[in-house]
Amino acid sequence: MSNQKKLTPEELTSYRLELAKLAAASQTEVQALSREIKRQQNVLAAAAGMARHTEDQIKTEQAGLNELEAASRRAMRELALAKDQCDRAMAAYNEKLEEVKNLHDRLDEEQTELLRQQEQAKSVLTRWQQQNFFHQKQQAVLAQIAAEDTDKLPELSDLKPKEQPAGGGTASGRPHANADFWNKEQHATLKLRPAADDEEDEEAAEAQKPSTAKTIFSYLMCIAAAALLALVIRTWVLLPTEVSGTSMQPTLEPHDRLLTSPLPYLWGEPQRGDIIVFHPPHESGDALFVKRVIGLPGEHVLIENGEIFIDDKKLDEPYLPDDYTAGYVDTVVPERTVFVLGDNRNVSHDSRDSDVACIGYDEIQGEALWRIYPFESFGRVE
Repeated sequence: MSNQKKLTPEELTSYRLELAKLAAASQTEVQALSREIKRQQNVLAAAAGMARHTEDQIKTEQAGLNELEAASRRAMRELALAKDQCDRAMAAYNEKLEEVKNLHDRLDEEQTELLRQQEQAKSVLTRWQQQNFFHQKQQAVLAQIAAEDTDKLPELSDLKPKEQPAGGGTASGRPHANADFWNKEQHATLKLRPAADDEEDEEAAEAQKPSTAKTIFSYLMCIAAAALLALVIRTWVLLPTEVSGTSMQPTLEPHDRLLTSPLPYLWGEPQRGDIIVFHPPHESGDALFVKRVIGLPGEHVLIENGEIFIDDKKLDEPYLPDDYTAGYVDTVVPERTVFVLGDNRNVSHDSRDSDVACIGYDEIQGEALWRIYPFESFGRVE
């Protein structure tokens, strides 16, 4: 049996009013909690989606890391092979250099022997010329005797050669009349020349011989010129670039290899639709971004409700799989800068973000011109 007293009509009315207020407050609280539960469910779903997206990115990046590791190992093997080939080539070079030195020594010996043989031939020819000279005089005297002209016969000592001391003079110190024939007339067959000329030729030949240091210096100059040419081509003509990440899908896929060149922007300016490679202004290191030029200097760029407007005209982008761009941007592109976006707008880190913003001309490394890998996608980048 309840001990609660029975309420009076007035108390019952007041009780009902208070209970109604409590019920209304409870209903409001229940509705608010229901909305919060739905919001939390949406947040959880979004977090789960972000987690799945991040997990997919991790898998993609891990795959890229594995490929880079494999490429690094291949490069190390190739470097070791190249070093081994370089060592063998240097050993072969040293062997050839030693052979050349030996040939130079042999050539010096042969030239010395040639000079000695020339001196001997010159000595023999000199004696022949002298003997022939006296033989002719003897024949002339014999003819004179045969003609019985014996009044003025020369002394027999004048009809035979005399031993000449060094220097070409006779024993009496008076040079013989035909002693300088060698300097006056060269032999037509042997083409021999005076010893002084031979010594000059030998000195000239020695001067023309390239020294070992000059030869090595010439090789080094050729290598330096080739390296300089390769550097000029790599810096000013074609720069190989590898795509990392998915921000340019479907136009460019991760690990696509491109040829970029600064030449188009040496005599011109970036155009809308160009795919450019640049250093992000607030990124450290040597990282390069690959994005598409959307807005040009002085243009008003508006991104709103998923659409892009350039100077109040909707931008047509046939290279996109869907015509939707997230975010809100309302800006005028400064002079000598461009507004860039990635083709994969959902994940691209580009000019919509304040840490990238518009890209200055000085930060642009070049235009992506050709895709060279994979081979089945080889061709101009559009």
